[in-house]
Parts: sequence; structure tokens; C-alpha cells
Amino acid sequence: MNRPISQICWRSLWAVVTAPLALAGPVPAPVGTWASQFERIESASLIWDMDRPVVSADEQTVTMLRADVFMSVRWPDAMDVRKCRNRQPTDAPAVATDPFRERMVFTGSGELLLFMAQGSVKTVERHTAALDMAVDRSTFLDAAPLFAGKWLAAVGLPQQTAKVRDVGSDGFEISIGSTGITLHLRTDARSGRLVLGKVTFHEGSGTLLFQHEYSDFRPVTGCDAIIGFRRRVTFEPAMMPPKGEGPEIPRVRDDVLIEAAVVPRLPNGAFQVSTAGFQEKGLRRGEGQQQLQPQIEPRIAPTPPKRSSLLGPSLTSFGIACLLAGGLLVARRLIYNR
Repeated sequence: MNRPISQICWRSLWAVVTAPLALAGPVPAPVGTWASQFERIESASLIWDMDRPVVSADEQTVTMLRADVFMSVRWPDAMDVRKCRNRQPTDAPAVATDPFRERMVFTGSGELLLFMAQGSVKTVERHTAALDMAVDRSTFLDAAPLFAGKWLAAVGLPQQTAKVRDVGSDGFEISIGSTGITLHLRTDARSGRLVLGKVTFHEGSGTLLFQHEYSDFRPVTGCDAIIGFRRRVTFEPAMMPPKGEGPEIPRVRDDVLIEAAVVPRLPNGAFQVSTAGFQEKGLRRGEGQQQLQPQIEPRIAPTPPKRSSLLGPSLTSFGIACLLAGGLLVARRLIYNR
């Protein structure tokens, strides 16, 4: 007896959908176990103490300063990142109540607020931009110690968009599609547990741009996982092409995670930030329809104008996620201090 046309169509569709699943290899049990530690994370709080090279006004010398960055993140749609003023390495770290220099808030309702505070000049810009950490590559930057595992548990393994390779005694390599991002899991010698040891960022599937290497693995408040509280960021020459005259900017940065905690899901109100005291800058024509286009490869301009200070490539989530399509933000503004 002939099958109904609808039944044939349904079977054909099912075969197309399930074909990739049938071809994909099994996920190694240790990788699945590692990712499952982060599966229930809804929100997190992180405080970074970051290396920041600063070039003198005459562009002759480089001084290494520190920057304190406070992050509140809700999976997958909201983020509040505050960067305080640069300080000397011997100075005490900033606290949450200290004035910030830059602030970025994805409200979770499709709006992005960008705050800038330069002395008495305080401005705020509003943009239409939605954050989706399930597809946003900035997930693997400053929030990576917690949200890389969350992404793998919520997206990479269920949707099989991550390719896992067993590299024997070196652990596992997890390639994330065509994003150019690879997670490197290894066994921590002190605890004997699998940890995120390194994240590498390539230009597509080609040139290595930079990498984050983690160490000092410790437990996280509110979660069973252990994560690296120290991070060494190494920029490859491809990220920092020669800019002519001037001092060479160090390509290696050492950052410290002061605090990392998993917290109950943050409500929308946690990302509704007051703009009192800030002058609102209007949207330019056509900006209201732009969507977020995160990038991971900002480079130092070959011939930048003179500045009193220079951050070098800013690879915080603040510096990356704010690069919007259509020229919403000028990349130089995110790379250099004003």
C-alpha cells in the first residue's frame, strides 16, 4: 500500500534533521561532566584586576598600570560592565562604589547604554542592540571562566556546534565552528580535576590572534566548579602590527580575577541603570536599526593620533561587545583612552 505523501515528507525531513546527529561522534564523558558543572548558572558576578599599558603623551615610554573591571552578567541577554580609572600597580584595587570611567549596560530588553566619564564631562549613549551570549563571541572573553562551560552545556553539546578532540595527556580541544575559538581543557595537577586551561582566538580558522591562559584554579562561590583566577593574555604580532615611531607595547598581560561568584538569576531591574548626571547623546540617523556585531580582532591603528594614554587592544567584554555594525562606535575609541 502506498504511504501518504505527508508521511513521506515527514520521514524525509526527519532524516535531514537527524543526519548530522548520526554522523557526529560521541562526546567524551569528561567533557560532558565538566560542562554540566556550569549548566545551571543563570547569573554571575566577576571582578577583574587587569594589566593596562599606558603610553606617555610624547609617545616615548610605556608604563604598566592596572584597571579594575566589575561585571554582572545574566545568561544569555544582559550584562553590566564598569571599568574604573587606571591606577598604579601598588595602589589598592578599586571598589564597586568608586567612580567609573566607562560603563556598558545591555539591559536585556534590546537596549545598550554606553557611559563615558572624563572629569566633569559625563555622557551616555543609547543604542538599539540585543545581546545573545549563545552566539556572541564575547562570551569567551572576560566571562569565560564561568560562561564558556555554560555555553558548552547549553549550546555546544546539545546543538553539536562544538567539535571535541581528545589530545591524550594534554586533555581536550573544543573547536567552536567557524568562530575561530578553541577551548583547551586540561587536568589541574593540584586538584586532579578537568579545568579550562586556555582559550585561543584565531582569525576564522587561520591566523592565531591572541590567547588566554588560566592558572591558580580555585572553587567558585555558588558553583561546584573550579576555575582559573589568574589569566595571562598573549597577543600575537598579527594583533599588533607596527605603528611606526613610538615605544613597543608589551604583548603579554597578566590579569587577576579578584572575585567570581554564581548568583541567583538577576532580575531586569538589576540592569535598569540611572542616567542621572549624564548628558544624553542622541542617536545618529539609521542607528536605531543596527544590531550587535561582536568582533574579537580589534587592532592598533597604524598611525594613531597622540594620546595621553594608550590601552592597547581592549579585549574586555566591554571593548569587544561594543563594536556595532554601521559605525555605531569608532574602534579607536575602544582601543585608546581619551
